[in-house]
Amino acid sequence: MKNTENDINDDEFIYDDKEAARVIMQGVTENLRKKLRIEDIIKILDYKYEYLQMEGYMTDSIPTQEELKKLDQDALDEFVLANAKLRKIHLTSDELLEIWVAEGDYFEGDDDGTMYVTEDAAQVVYENISDELKEKLDIEDIITILEVEFEYQQQTGLVSDQESIVDVPMDVDFEAMEYFIIHECVKSDIILTHEEFLDILEAENIYLDSLGLIDDLGIQKHFN
Repeated sequence: MKNTENDINDDEFIYDDKEAARVIMQGVTENLRKKLRIEDIIKILDYKYEYLQMEGYMTDSIPTQEELKKLDQDALDEFVLANAKLRKIHLTSDELLEIWVAEGDYFEGDDDGTMYVTEDAAQVVYENISDELKEKLDIEDIITILEVEFEYQQQTGLVSDQESIVDVPMDVDFEAMEYFIIHECVKSDIILTHEEFLDILEAENIYLDSLGLIDDLGIQKHFN
């Protein structure tokens, strides 16, 4: 979903639901992270903005603070909870509030110069992998691979409740990570060899290094 200039930032602000969902997943409690997938959060955000559009609060821009003060929050929550339930996403009001609070962290994070953006990372990866791999994968495939990598970090506890940036220690089980990513990508018809997987990781490190997310010891700091 694309949104234009708003009162959160003097510059143009583009709302990226995938990145918002990643930040939300980072910001909610461990119990809620275990309960939801990234795709579930994206659907919840879709329902929120569908409600805002139906009520005339927005067309192509994020509502102003004055507009949001007039918003019937209870009606919005009921709409989101009901539609989520239809997709077998069962949430309590308190859990939904967690999501809204964490979404606020996404907006505030726009002022932070260090933000891992999946689409940007995928572009850098594509530009730095081998020509043979470029013929095999497109940008959307690489985005999928990076999202699966984040899912692995989430499931193995590399994503912290308190911190946005987490260290990937030198003794991380890369074989387990490789196995998980390669086998999950098969579900999306993306077939990777060991060498291709390493090629992608090395290319991603170029992007991470450009953001200052790899320290002098070579430890990756993933922004999630």
